[in-house]
Amino acid sequence: MIQALNELVSLIHWIHAQGWSPATSTNYSMRDSDSSQQAYVSSSGVDKDNFALEHFILMDLNATQLEGYQHLKPSAETAIHLMLYQQTDCKVVVHTHSKADTLLSRLNVNDKQLILKDYELLKGLRNIKSHTEKTVVPIFENTQDIQALSTEMSGYLLQHSDCQGLLIESHGFYTWGRSVSEAKRHLEVFQFLLDCELELLKLKEC
Repeated sequence: MIQALNELVSLIHWIHAQGWSPATSTNYSMRDSDSSQQAYVSSSGVDKDNFALEHFILMDLNATQLEGYQHLKPSAETAIHLMLYQQTDCKVVVHTHSKADTLLSRLNVNDKQLILKDYELLKGLRNIKSHTEKTVVPIFENTQDIQALSTEMSGYLLQHSDCQGLLIESHGFYTWGRSVSEAKRHLEVFQFLLDCELELLKLKEC
């Protein structure tokens, strides 16, 4: 488990280096390999350039922090991570605040979704075999009521089990995977495609 968590720490540092985790924003988690009902969730207020193993909090899927971790403050968005572990088969969840995902969530908020299609790189997502397929990224209204937001997301996922990414208006992006490497691959694919969509919008305005 320590090796896997160290891999996630390395990914967190890499995400920060891309500029997708400004200040102390973003949050991350990993399901505990010893118990499917527990997860390690990143603590709040830590600059991700300095994130280390001691900044993870072990908790059950009801958000109860286990003994030895009560001194740490969990991310405000912990409920979304725990919902994803209950709703999907993922093992790792990552949440970013890049310019592309933040701006596109604002520009497409009235549509309540962003449709990505006809890109070759879509094949980097799980279960997509051709550029002719598409993936739909829902956009949820931003709110400080994270429990209500996670419930809304859960309802969406019940109806759209093929969903692999979530946008929150004026906020950021969630994706996940069955391993650190799959979560990283999904994140790279989505961020590249979001960058492309944003550039296309700029070109259309010229």
